[in-house]
Order: sequence, then structure tokens, then C-alpha cells
Amino acid sequence: MKIGGIVAGALVLGSGFGAAVSLLNAVSSSYAAIGSRIAGTGWAAAAEVASLLLDSGWAWAGLAVAAGWSATARTAGVRAAARGTATARTAGGPAATHGTDTAGDPAATRGTDTASGPAATRGAGTAGGRAMARGAVAGVLTLIAATAAYYCLDSVLRDEPLSWYWPETVRWWVASVLFGTPLGAVGASIRRPGLAGLLAKLTVPVGAAVQMVVLPPRESDLIATPLVVWAAAAMAIGFSVVWFVRTAARRPTP
Repeated sequence: MKIGGIVAGALVLGSGFGAAVSLLNAVSSSYAAIGSRIAGTGWAAAAEVASLLLDSGWAWAGLAVAAGWSATARTAGVRAAARGTATARTAGGPAATHGTDTAGDPAATRGTDTASGPAATRGAGTAGGRAMARGAVAGVLTLIAATAAYYCLDSVLRDEPLSWYWPETVRWWVASVLFGTPLGAVGASIRRPGLAGLLAKLTVPVGAAVQMVVLPPRESDLIATPLVVWAAAAMAIGFSVVWFVRTAARRPTP
């Protein structure tokens, strides 16, 4: 994906997330003009659960990870198609034919050696580095856009001057750069095979579980919130481990 597409996607994703969180906070609060109209109803309880889930550290971290994954989605598909074409071309090329005609001749394995040699390894490493860089950029921009949208809509919904939110906005923009960079790179690594891909997949669910232990919900919060987080984290961890085991079993041994 080109840089223009990465920037546009990050701005749209981040702005939508930030605006949604701000709106949910207002709807779930009985003190806000919008929330006071539905206070005490089932809609208010649902909005409160959604607000507690999305306006949490692990959810914002997951946003940056998702941005990094999205920024490299198209690139991963193109690379997979290119690998398939190259494999087919190597299998039917002159080297394969020559190898069939001359049993035991080094030319029979020339295609395989080239495909798995140092040059291929360096190329894969370079492509992986570029993907992680794109993911890091997407993670940072998405969090910056989400923060801006969050406080802009807060200003409108609370009928307060936007300048009141400026110091806090700047602090979270700095945090967006510090945390969005590694989290976006993690998102770009989700499709990687092996242990690296597994660790990338486990980042958000494990982070959510850790937050539930280190920063447990307040007693006044709905009991459904931690239950949803624990259930979602357990399922995500389970699916990730099963994926890792199955792909490891299918991977050919040298």
C-alpha cells in the first residue's frame, strides 16, 4: 500500500474510533445532555459497557495494532501472489527440465537453491522491515487522529471551548508517537509465520488480560465489562495458539 493510502486509511480509522468513543461516553453518562434522555434504560447500560470497553488502554492499543495490520494487508496479498507465480515459474522452467534430463546434476536443484539462498533471505528481511515501518507510521497516525477526533467531539458535546482540551491533547499525541510506533509494527507482523506472528497476535489479548489484573474495573462499573474482556481475551489467545500449532505442523521440515 502506498503512503497516501496508509495516511488516508489511518485518518479515517482513527477519526471514526475517537468520535465513537467520545459519543459513547456522552450517551452512557446521565450527566450529559444526550445520556440524560436514556438514563436508566437498557440502551444506557449497553452504551456504558461499550464505553468502558472502548475507552480503555488495551482498546486504544488494539486500534494501533489494527492500523498496522491494515496498512500491510494489500502488500501481504501481493507478495503471496508473487511467491506463487515465482514457484510455478521455477517448477516449469529450464532448470527444472534440465534437472529431469540429467539425474543428480546440480542444475536440478539450482532453482531451489536460488529461492532459498542468502539473496532471498535478504529480500524477505528487507520486505519485512518495510512492512513494519509502514505499520508503525499507520499506528502513530491512527492514534493521533483518534485523539484529535475524541477531544474535538468532546468539546462539541459538552459545549466547552476546544482550547480547554489542548494540553491534554498534546500529551496524548506524544503518547501516540511513543506507543503507536511499536504497536503499529506489531500489527504489521501479525501475518508473519512462526513465533513472531504468534507473539504479535497475542499482544492485544494478553495486554487486555494484564490490564484487568493490574488496573481492575471500579466497583461501580458494570460486572459485564470484565467478563466480556476475559472471555474475548481467552478466545483470542486460544485461536492464536491453535493457529500456531497447525501452521507449525504443516510447515515442511528441512
